[in-house]
Amino acid sequence: MVGPARPWTQIVQSSRTWRPFRPAEQPRGRGLILLFLLLFGGLVVITRFLTEDNDGFSAFWPANAVMLVALLILPERRSLAVMAGCCAINLCANYGAGWANGEAVQASLLNIMQVAIAAPLTRQFCGARTDLARLPRFLCFSIIAVAASAIEAGFGVLGDRFIMGDPAPLLRDWIQWVACDALGLILATPVIIHLIRNVRGDNEYRRGRSMVLSLLCLAVSIASFVWGRSPLLLFSYPLLTIVGFRASPVWTSGTVFLVAVCATAFTRRGMGPIALFSGHDVILREVGIQTYLVSLVLTVLPANVSVDENRRSLRRMLFVQDRLRQASSHDELTLAMNRRTFEPAVEAHMRLSAAGALLIVDLDHFKRINDTYGHATGDDVLRVFSRRLIVILRDVHGLVARYGGDEFVAFIPDVQTVSDLEALCMQVRHELALPYDLPEVGAAVTASIGATLSGSGRQGIKDILRRADLALYKTKAAGRNGYTLLT
Repeated sequence: MVGPARPWTQIVQSSRTWRPFRPAEQPRGRGLILLFLLLFGGLVVITRFLTEDNDGFSAFWPANAVMLVALLILPERRSLAVMAGCCAINLCANYGAGWANGEAVQASLLNIMQVAIAAPLTRQFCGARTDLARLPRFLCFSIIAVAASAIEAGFGVLGDRFIMGDPAPLLRDWIQWVACDALGLILATPVIIHLIRNVRGDNEYRRGRSMVLSLLCLAVSIASFVWGRSPLLLFSYPLLTIVGFRASPVWTSGTVFLVAVCATAFTRRGMGPIALFSGHDVILREVGIQTYLVSLVLTVLPANVSVDENRRSLRRMLFVQDRLRQASSHDELTLAMNRRTFEPAVEAHMRLSAAGALLIVDLDHFKRINDTYGHATGDDVLRVFSRRLIVILRDVHGLVARYGGDEFVAFIPDVQTVSDLEALCMQVRHELALPYDLPEVGAAVTASIGATLSGSGRQGIKDILRRADLALYKTKAAGRNGYTLLT
């Protein structure tokens, strides 16, 4: 008998992925709850005192973005604490504004409804770690913000009509509500995510450049609304576009948010081109300022996240190219040069100057290490041995390559005398024999060295390699753990 396609346990397990919490986010301190509440209170104050009109309407409501980010970042209990605190602040602000009891409670509950819808959708469709500096994820989040606001606004206008007895047209109020809350999430959420996570990726030059562009754009936008009859508003769009292409995502989002606050605040007070155009028509003024904010979002933020995505792709491509270049010129295990890279480099040195020394360094009894301790330990020994040899010869500009399983070749330019070569071999032998930070091996690793000078008459790399190999053979025949010079 075939069982059901989706048993109850699978349904329960699937439903858990839609919870509006993010336990996978890294742990954060309890002080972050206070920061969320301060951000929420600050945004409520800014909106109520700067952007709301006399009827209690605002062009955008950014405070809900704080609750949304809390649901995405904080563990379950702390996010619930933030939600409760934000709801209390919202109720106090509503009562302080003179709202009726039912109206104040309804507005607070609808704000919670919006973020409770948006949070699981954002987590499901915007990646395991919400990063709105990616164009597909930003566009997806914008759709989620509009959808969540549409559902919330639907309940809101129905409540106003049938519970509060508001005779205002349903469709007009619904469109205004959707635009207000969706714009609030889209404008404020990227900024709050960056603030909470404290992004450190920007270098100082880019941060300073972003600050200058943002301040210049904000100054021009304020001037365009102070002198509403001037054409300065037309110049703010090119500046915002430059910010979108040149500044980092956090600075771009912050600039758009501040410009939106300033534009809304001046328009509410009858200043700026939008107020002059709409005259005393409150509805036309509301539509005008929200259209302006939508144009800011469509002009700047997609361009910025697209440019940042291109920068991210370019960095990733350069990193891959660097890894491929490293893999083609160096040994993957020991990070020493390989033979194809080493020999042309040595020949280039020898064409510039005949002086130099070539060493062949062989790890003594490496097969015994592999057989006794295993190949994993053998690889560790090779890595430490190679790193130590590279560090020893770094100050004398030596080149180190891995030629075989346990055989390394080094070329040191500008070594001219036998005494210099002997001193170098003694140093290399001594430092390679120092104890290893490997418990299994300890001080049991030694090396045999064959060395020769690349004097006149022996300019070919093959010739000095043969001479150094012959010197190494003599070292091994003499009992290993030493060096032989063949000049």
